[in-house]
Amino acid sequence: MANNNTNVYQLPLPRGTFADGKRHPSIGGNPYSDDFRMDVIQRFLLNQSLNTPELIALRTVYAYPSLKTCERYIQQWHALGHCRPMRSTGNHVALREVRGQDMVNLALFRSVLPAAPIDQLRAFLHHMNPVGIPFGPQAIIRAEHLLNLSRKASSTTCRRAFLPINELKRQMFFNDNYPFGRANVRTQDMIDLDEAGFKIECTNPKRVVGLQAQC
Repeated sequence: MANNNTNVYQLPLPRGTFADGKRHPSIGGNPYSDDFRMDVIQRFLLNQSLNTPELIALRTVYAYPSLKTCERYIQQWHALGHCRPMRSTGNHVALREVRGQDMVNLALFRSVLPAAPIDQLRAFLHHMNPVGIPFGPQAIIRAEHLLNLSRKASSTTCRRAFLPINELKRQMFFNDNYPFGRANVRTQDMIDLDEAGFKIECTNPKRVVGLQAQC
């Protein structure tokens, strides 16, 4: 029974145990502190050189960011207004989810065009909010599930009823005589089989033949 216990108690470390040394930023360790980053930005704003002999000597012992790192800080300063380090994600791609006003725009789009393809919806959301990369198809599907929206395949849409060819067919059906229309055909003689909804609740084996004959 002791082997099945998953809650293994971890003994505390003895007193006087030193912490492990942190890895240097140049070999994938913790990022440089804010003091180093702001020093780079201040030198850039004061038009001071970032490649002086003193800084080169510090770089040889990995005590100052490299020139490429400094350029990255400056680019981030121009783009975002700060040079704070990013959080470690373990090289996992973050999922950009639909939230806030984008969710409202999605609901409005689906209320107007419920049968539109996902790519058209993605283009609409990116046009309404061009900040950032466009949403992926899976993000759109997850957002639609949150709104309790489901897609259903259909043979046609109501917009096609107003096409000239369909308006002509409708005029021929109601105004022309058979076989081009129904002007001289009684309503009780017309059966629209694709719209019929028969439901059998009970049957009588003795009357099956008779029912088939009546149908």
